[in-house]
Amino acid sequence: MTSSCQTFSALRSNPVDQLVGSFGPAVSVLSRYSEVKTQTGDPVDVGHILELAAEAVMEWRLSRLVPEGLKDLDAESQFVLLCWDVQRAAEFKFDQARLMGTAVNRPVAQLEYAGLVVKKGEWTRISPASERRRERALERREAEALELDMGQPMKVRVKKTGIRKIHPKDPEFRTAIDGCHALALAGVKRDGFDIGEAKTLARRQGWTKESPVARLMAALVKAAPPAMWHPEKKATAGSKYPEFRFWHDALEPLFGIEPPDWDKPKPEQLDAFAAHEGEALDYEMEADTEESEEESEEA
Repeated sequence: MTSSCQTFSALRSNPVDQLVGSFGPAVSVLSRYSEVKTQTGDPVDVGHILELAAEAVMEWRLSRLVPEGLKDLDAESQFVLLCWDVQRAAEFKFDQARLMGTAVNRPVAQLEYAGLVVKKGEWTRISPASERRRERALERREAEALELDMGQPMKVRVKKTGIRKIHPKDPEFRTAIDGCHALALAGVKRDGFDIGEAKTLARRQGWTKESPVARLMAALVKAAPPAMWHPEKKATAGSKYPEFRFWHDALEPLFGIEPPDWDKPKPEQLDAFAAHEGEALDYEMEADTEESEEESEEA
């Protein structure tokens, strides 16, 4: 599988092609034998082989974004990073989200409960930092109780009231992606960015250049699709996820990490990101309608 990944890199194939392209070599290995079993004696089917191939490709892609290593980068953070790196879009089919969740050993329902994605029909959308903000910060005892609750078995259906939220003044954060989102919530203002509040948060949490939060933030900036680089005033993907521009600008003042040069992208580079713009618009309109109906029922 390592040689296949090196071939993908040499051919400069896109991430989705790399993922799909790994399936053929993996299945060909399985076809050489009449039966393949795990160390415990369980039979290995094609589905399991495809999952292993996807894991290998995604681990390789993550290693290129986080060369320092992934041992202390939690699974939820790896998932979000993979979504942006592989899909290059905020919305994608549920089957693709499930495949990436499998690669990091997290079901989509658990990722939805963690507040990282929203599922609507056959589509899955990555949650922006702004949607994850809680109205107030937790007291330490509340944070400890929430930590225990997150360890309980998942419910079949995820309710809005059970989805995990964060606040930049929370006493602690469970994952690196929660920390990155908290920094964005502290720094992104209506009239621009406030690095001062983000610095205070990073200092309070003890986040240094070597911390998982800093390394994830740098990796997310590397994985950011061009649509995030220069958001326009109108409603675009970049304007809905201003955290990317903040992370880019804050890398050096917060952690002494030099950010990549974000040149103005060519128009054709944005086409892939907006490939499902119509479906995304319908998705948001339906979501707004559902929220309005819920508010009416509560009233």
